[in-house]
Amino acid sequence: MQNAILKAIRLAGSQSALARSIGISPQSLGQQIRKGKISPKHCIAIENAFPGEISRYDLDPEHFGKPETSDCVVLILQNFGTTTTTI
Repeated sequence: MQNAILKAIRLAGSQSALARSIGISPQSLGQQIRKGKISPKHCIAIENAFPGEISRYDLDPEHFGKPETSDCVVLILQNFGTTTTTI
């Protein structure tokens, strides 16, 4: 959680800016950080504020668990039309 919240603060520019971006007071965010627990609804708000940068799973793995992963792998092949010459 600590690394993820520090990253979110850095991306937002400051702790106050992060708090404003998720609709809470800087004091409320500071209190959550000091407790070492960001509320689940604020984890989702932070994830939405920084898509692809911060995930709710990093902010609160105890509540959200591990991210879902797909066991499916998609392989795309492209034929470049290679030709061979026999001598």
